[in-house]
Amino acid sequence: MDRQIARLLKQEVQVESYSGMDERGNALPYASLKVLACYISGEAKMVRDVTGKEVVSNITLYFDGTLEVHSISLEDRVTLPDGRQPPIIAIRPYFNEKGQIDVVEVNL
Repeated sequence: MDRQIARLLKQEVQVESYSGMDERGNALPYASLKVLACYISGEAKMVRDVTGKEVVSNITLYFDGTLEVHSISLEDRVTLPDGRQPPIIAIRPYFNEKGQIDVVEVNL
């Protein structure tokens, strides 16, 4: 990741991994809490969700392209610094000139 971009990642969010469902279809408790550095943008913009439907994203998180961030999935739970837990709408990686993931954008 570019050093200038890395300097912007001064905020932190908590990410809890989705554990799945039990045999009765009840959600299992979230697992493996991670605290990740990011840049939080509060702009509203249109994004496509996993089904291709256009929806409004009110918060965008920008993470560096580390392997730790690659494990974020749409089912995970993100807790913002103010305690809100909006659902993840979309995840988009951005690649550098070497074909490596440089930045990961997560739309909430």
